[in-house]
Amino acid sequence: MRAIWKGSIAFGLVHIPVNLYPATETQSISSNLLHKKDHSRIRYQRISEATGKEVPAEEIVRGYEVDRDNFVVISDDELKEASPEKSAAIEIQEFVNESQIPTLYFEKPYYLEPDKGAGKAYALLREALAKSGKVGVAQFVLRNRESLCVLKAQGNALTSIRSASPQKFGLWTSSACRSTKSWPRTKSISP
Repeated sequence: MRAIWKGSIAFGLVHIPVNLYPATETQSISSNLLHKKDHSRIRYQRISEATGKEVPAEEIVRGYEVDRDNFVVISDDELKEASPEKSAAIEIQEFVNESQIPTLYFEKPYYLEPDKGAGKAYALLREALAKSGKVGVAQFVLRNRESLCVLKAQGNALTSIRSASPQKFGLWTSSACRSTKSWPRTKSISP
């Protein structure tokens, strides 16, 4: 399997070169939509709502709807400019107790493999995380998407578990992580 990202784990002055691999694979069956009568493929056309006519690809632009039927046109250059820059490092922002991280927001797990010459530093970080019960809360850019992730010791490996959008849920920090102890309690319901 090929690495999908190469870079380093970074915190303070420490940089540990690593390769990132997906820990899971999704399997799906690819199919086409066919006309029931003659099994010919169904194709989609880009039709203007205003004219009812097909619009050629070179006349199509992207737009963001700010109000109902009111759009701001966004150029490809503006989209590129707004996209996060590709990162060369998984930047650890903070080390927190694993119990402080709400697993509800986890999306996808990855394995981190040490690159050449990084085995000792990698093993040292893995062992420190395992013994302390802590995880690293980190940020990096993968496939033009800024990701918030948790670095965790898992057996002989380090894993990175990507979470939902950092803009949507905010950074998990010691002060931002809420304990479930403060949540209201409910009576258990027995069958």
